[in-house]
Amino acid sequence: MTDAPERRPDREAAELLEQLERIVAVRRARARTRGEHIVTGPRHTGRLLGALLVTRSFLMPNELEHALTVQEKSGERLGQILMRLGLIEDTDLAELLAEQLRLDTVRLDRVVVDPEVARLVPKGEARSLAALPFRRRDSRVDVAVADPTDEIMLDVLTRFLGAPVRLYVATRAAIDAAIDQLPDRQSAV
Repeated sequence: MTDAPERRPDREAAELLEQLERIVAVRRARARTRGEHIVTGPRHTGRLLGALLVTRSFLMPNELEHALTVQEKSGERLGQILMRLGLIEDTDLAELLAEQLRLDTVRLDRVVVDPEVARLVPKGEARSLAALPFRRRDSRVDVAVADPTDEIMLDVLTRFLGAPVRLYVATRAAIDAAIDQLPDRQSAV
């Protein structure tokens, strides 16, 4: 009986990895044919978020199973469910997503956000995307994102920035707070 729950996550992991590989291949092919910049971003470790949570002792296996059951019914993202249930904090989710996707995290309260770079994406759009460009390094733009797996957000960022992008993971709250600290565009004119 205990084998059945273990098979389901393995099957889901394989399916998710296949979907991710297809999405990445399609995006790269589209970008090459259009001459667009490719976002430097998610490179999946092959470990599911749930497996990381249990391995790193954030969750007990029965808590993960409950959250997966909720996810199956609601379609909501696992990390959001776990935060809503009070099983993890937003900082835990950011750290684990970064580990899973081999990205770095950024503490926006500890870096200087370049207002000129941040203005490349309008405040309202940055807030809805949960993404904030915070510095330029040579031709690359570094961007803090709450959900680095959000393909729509990545496409929108690429269009706004028109430059190679390096993703960093941050909490949504930290991104919103950094956006709130930015001067309004009108006051800078």
